[in-house]
Amino acid sequence: MAKKWRSQYHPAFYDAVIQMFELDGEKYDYEKEYTLNTLPNYIDLVVVQKGSVNEHCNAISGIFRKYNIFEYKSPGQHLSVRVYQKTMGYVYHFASMKKCKTEDITVSFVREGKPEKLLEYFAQNDYNVTQYEAGIYHVTKVNHVDMQVIVTRELDNRYIWLKVLTNKLTFSDAELLAEAAGKEKNEEGQRRINVVLDLVSSLNENKEWMKELIGMGAFRDLFKEEFEEKDRQIKNRDKQIKNLSEQVQSKDKQLQNKDEQLQSKDEQLQSKDKQIEYLKKLLKSNKIAMF
Repeated sequence: MAKKWRSQYHPAFYDAVIQMFELDGEKYDYEKEYTLNTLPNYIDLVVVQKGSVNEHCNAISGIFRKYNIFEYKSPGQHLSVRVYQKTMGYVYHFASMKKCKTEDITVSFVREGKPEKLLEYFAQNDYNVTQYEAGIYHVTKVNHVDMQVIVTRELDNRYIWLKVLTNKLTFSDAELLAEAAGKEKNEEGQRRINVVLDLVSSLNENKEWMKELIGMGAFRDLFKEEFEEKDRQIKNRDKQIKNLSEQVQSKDKQLQNKDEQLQSKDEQLQSKDKQIEYLKKLLKSNKIAMF
């Protein structure tokens, strides 16, 4: 069952996280399913910060250090104390492999529903749990890796990419997803969007409004208009660039013609100068009459 959930949700989760940061202008490297030694010991996702960042575009990256480990649980999986303990084992193994300090690492636990028992465990064991903003709970303790628990169901619309990874999708969230998708400009971003979209449509295919949209082939049309508008803009820009290029080429030809004309005038002037010099010599030698 675990493999089934992983194969369904995890690829979309990876692309949702990357898309979220890329649209916000955050620049990171991403290591999916980072293998610690041999399977099944691997970390879901490692987000590696490039250089130093003074300001973050969203609250999720607010606790980030150099290496930022994500442990994702789909709606069909539990985020339990045992999962937390296993993940911490992975953290120390990761630090050993990377030869880095644990102070350079953060951990983000992500789940649709709020893991009440895990948060209760933190509270009972001297961890400081603070709700940083809706759906984001910072967890800190002296001499411990900084952590956060992200409850996607509680997140606001800035995190639509994570919010839609559910079988409880609402029509309004589908519309927000379409709007967010419309901001994408490159092929790789559109590929990520399609991965998320395929999961969302399959998870929610039993909803009446989704059945209707899928039956009409209209679910993707929520995104089609946005993509077509971007395509139109790109084509218009290409046309403008082509026109400008043709204008530049035309100007170059005109300048080249002017250069050729000037060169011809120079040659004519040189010829006239030669004639004048020749006539002067004749005058000096009295070989022509003076008038």
